[in-house]
Amino acid sequence: MEKSGQKQVKNPIQEVEEVLQLIELVKSYTCLWKDTDRMYKNAEIRHQAWKEIANVMGRSHEVVHAKWKNLSNTYRRIRKDISRSMVTGAGTDDIVEHSWYAYEHMAFLQDTTVPRPTLNSVSNLYK
Repeated sequence: MEKSGQKQVKNPIQEVEEVLQLIELVKSYTCLWKDTDRMYKNAEIRHQAWKEIANVMGRSHEVVHAKWKNLSNTYRRIRKDISRSMVTGAGTDDIVEHSWYAYEHMAFLQDTTVPRPTLNSVSNLYK
């Protein structure tokens, strides 16, 4: 069954140990996540890296790549939620704390996932 044009991945990665292994493997291939890496824009190198990770994990490269997309999206969403909760005037009870087991393991992405500034259209109405 397909959702919104995406292929359903068979045999998904769900075990905590396997997820953490995937994170560590991706971390070691900077061409997959660090946009300042000189190989980051080389599609063939990146594809080969996914195949190598898949081989180590005994999975298809489609499965490991799909799981990584899910993990990185989750990490970005949590970072954004935390960042938004740390506004001026927020009390300590208002600050979001993460409880996702993989969050700390993905901290190497912190400098690559800077949330974009948002526009405040309401304040522009009163100028």
